[in-house]
Amino acid sequence: MFFVVGCSFEESVLPDEELCISYIEHETLMESTERVTALLDMDFQQQGQEEEDDADVSKHQDEKNGTNENDNKHDNDDDQGDNDDDDDECDDDGPNYPIIDDDIQQELMNMIPTERLKDITELLQQSTTSSNNWFKCDTHRLKILLALTHDGLGQFDKALSCWKECVDFAETYFPFLDENCIAIYVQYALCARALSLSSMTTTTAETTEDNNMALAKKYANLALKKHSLLYGGGVLRFRKRYEQELALQLRKEEEEDENNSKRKKTNSKSWMMVASSKKLSGPIAMNDLWPLSLDG
Repeated sequence: MFFVVGCSFEESVLPDEELCISYIEHETLMESTERVTALLDMDFQQQGQEEEDDADVSKHQDEKNGTNENDNKHDNDDDQGDNDDDDDECDDDGPNYPIIDDDIQQELMNMIPTERLKDITELLQQSTTSSNNWFKCDTHRLKILLALTHDGLGQFDKALSCWKECVDFAETYFPFLDENCIAIYVQYALCARALSLSSMTTTTAETTEDNNMALAKKYANLALKKHSLLYGGGVLRFRKRYEQELALQLRKEEEEDENNSKRKKTNSKSWMMVASSKKLSGPIAMNDLWPLSLDG
């Protein structure tokens, strides 16, 4: 039997203290006891075993009565059972399972970015409507997709705001050492770096640019620290772990403005958008935020 109890993930564990294995994703641990219990509705039967058990019961009943008069009743019961299953999916208190599952996320990411932006915005409005009472992780997942969409469109300022909300959610609800939190730190750092590089580098923008780069390095270090505590291996293992993810072209590279590139320099920095040679991903970003020298 499973019991759902509240706990603090930062509490110390005493010697000989009994621990429980959680079968619940960290994204849903903050939900109500009723919802978490519904997610724990596992009987550990083999696939198809439930149908076989039902068939055996029906056969035994028919043999006992010596008739098949109950066939129609079984059919009606099955239909009623299907309706009950539908009722379990959503009740007066909201859905019993997260709405934004893997299939919906994949469907959204396959859309054209501008259309995806519109659909995600509409879904976010639904997820935050009190009458719908969606899971908190539904909003969190949509925020991640929204941040990725803004990144893909080169709207790094809007993306950074979305990533910050994702960071706040992870730090509020996830365990201290959670791999999802590390991944969000990584994307937040990369977005801040992209915004720093893509800023119009005039004298008035230097402070903002420096602040964004400082923010990028801060969360890059936090990601590395948590990763080292969880998996060990320092920066070398971290780089191997995130090498493929940083190779993904998640952020739109800006093309150099020829007119701006020819503009006479009035300060130590030129009035121009970052050239495409300043990569926002891949080895350049990796070496910028997580250099091997960090292990030194």
